[in-house]
Amino acid sequence: MKIYTKTGDTGETSLYGGQRVAKGNPRLEAYGTVDETDTALGLALIQPGAAAYAELIKKVQVDLMVVGSELATPQGQAISGLELISEQR
Repeated sequence: MKIYTKTGDTGETSLYGGQRVAKGNPRLEAYGTVDETDTALGLALIQPGAAAYAELIKKVQVDLMVVGSELATPQGQAISGLELISEQR
């Protein structure tokens, strides 16, 4: 099945809220890397012996989802209901 967004491929993609950025934008690479890391941690959870680390891995995954959300959101724009990662954290 093909999916069409009807926005055309002009070398741009949308951030949360609709702002368009170039597909080469470093934030897209960053949140792709964050997503891949989250996936790798999910695979780690199903490995033998992972139960000892499950709580820590799940906390890191939650933080990665927040970081990915922040990266997908234009700077200065808030995400309703999302608690951002603090500098201290």
